[in-house]
Amino acid sequence: MLRSFYFFQRVERLEYETRRLASLIAGGPGEAVARKMIVTEVAELRRGGEMMSYIDLLFLTLIILLCVSKIVIS
Repeated sequence: MLRSFYFFQRVERLEYETRRLASLIAGGPGEAVARKMIVTEVAELRRGGEMMSYIDLLFLTLIILLCVSKIVIS
């Protein structure tokens, strides 16, 4: 689980660097639109992946709590 959060931090850094480099490169208007779409798509994928990781973490936590409560009750 921690590995996936570390991965998303790296993707976020990559997204930031992509935006920074894209702003430095002067291109035509069509190129700027394509670059903006790519950056937006990467941001959406990162956010979706983070949400899935949080949901996985929630379910793992619930399973651990259920197991601990079963051990304590028994």
